[in-house]
Amino acid sequence: METEDGNTYDTGTITFTGQPEKGSYVQLNIYEVDYEGDYTVKGTTVKLLGDESWQGTVTSTTQMSGTWVHEGESKGTWTAVKP
Repeated sequence: METEDGNTYDTGTITFTGQPEKGSYVQLNIYEVDYEGDYTVKGTTVKLLGDESWQGTVTSTTQMSGTWVHEGESKGTWTAVKP
């Protein structure tokens, strides 16, 4: 996750549980804090809703990216890569 000015906001691991179209997620960040929420996928569009709102696109079988907003205060871009 990067902020609008290009600084790294956060990194970590996201675990998804549920169906391909919807379910829940847990993000464990570099500070060892868990953030939880729900996700939906429609076609190539993905949304994660929790403490942060993420919207993006699945760009391949191993990558997705998009934009995020944290409680209306911070915002930026994100990229997720499946190992």
